[in-house]
Amino acid sequence: MKKIFLLLTISLFTLSLFSQTINPTLTKDYYLQKSRKQNKTASILLAGGTIMAVLGALSFNTSYDSGSHSSTDTSGFILLGGVLADLISIPFFISSAKNARMAASISFEPQKLVFPKRNIFIERPQLSFTLRIGL
Repeated sequence: MKKIFLLLTISLFTLSLFSQTINPTLTKDYYLQKSRKQNKTASILLAGGTIMAVLGALSFNTSYDSGSHSSTDTSGFILLGGVLADLISIPFFISSAKNARMAASISFEPQKLVFPKRNIFIERPQLSFTLRIGL
């Protein structure tokens, strides 16, 4: 039993595992696509929120002068919704910029490394981490 356990332990430490796969969430294209989607979402929220806030403020002003309470309440809610949409767009812009910087600076790509084995050289893919620092 001791021999089997010792052989199993040695074999686990000496096995070479070259079957690394690329995590699709760590590629440059993934971060760029995520950045574009977040930027588009933030732009839509900002534009829609601004339009809602302006229209809500204009209709609030006219309905307040006329004395209609129900349309004043509706205009107030439209104004509030527009302001909230504008505020919600801020984290999307921040996340978009962060993901764009991540895509520009970091990439995980497999590169071929040459290993000597007896009298021949073997090419094996090795996952590499690349970091670019902009100066």
